[in-house]
Amino acid sequence: MKIKKVISIAALMTFMSFVHADEDKKVCNIKDIKQLASKGISKDLELCKKGDILVFHSEHTRLIRISNAMSRVCEISSIKLVNRNIPTSGICTYTGKILEVVNY
Repeated sequence: MKIKKVISIAALMTFMSFVHADEDKKVCNIKDIKQLASKGISKDLELCKKGDILVFHSEHTRLIRISNAMSRVCEISSIKLVNRNIPTSGICTYTGKILEVVNY
């Protein structure tokens, strides 16, 4: 009986840690797409942390620039792009860092 209680408490604690982690996430709107894509600089990312949801939206930015910006800061498997010509939008999960581009 004691073992079942210990397992139940451990499972509950694990579940609660996942719930708490999701509560800490926030959505960050990334507007400085051109600077992020070309220079790896983003003031919009300063308030974001690893695991946050990033939203890229621009009415005047080409898909290739948004793709370059997202590939620098997003978990690749999380990238979702919506391209209806212009505007283009993208959503992803932040890696917590900005990768360097070696052949821009």
